[in-house]
Amino acid sequence: MVINTRTEEEKKLKQRDFESAINNKSLTIDKQNEQLAMLENALDEAEGNYQFVFLQNIKNKNHVDSLEKNNKELENLVCELKKQLKETESGLKNTRTQSKNKSDNPFERMSIW
Repeated sequence: MVINTRTEEEKKLKQRDFESAINNKSLTIDKQNEQLAMLENALDEAEGNYQFVFLQNIKNKNHVDSLEKNNKELENLVCELKKQLKETESGLKNTRTQSKNKSDNPFERMSIW
């Protein structure tokens, strides 16, 4: 009878240890599930942020492309204006030279009539 009682108590002790181990595993699994849910939420948020940044980068690239195009157009206008300025300066120089030559030549100053 003592052996039976001892065996029964050992079985109960093992059963409690087993239940305790199961409870611990269950708690561990629950904590891991909570952590997994937190990580999934963080991942969803990061993906949302990534998509926002990605779309923002596309908008920024389009804006940069537009600015580069406008800059090129402005550079072309500046070149054209420089060319016109040189032509105007050259024309003014020629006019001054002709005017000076006219004033140096007495026959040019004389009226024909």
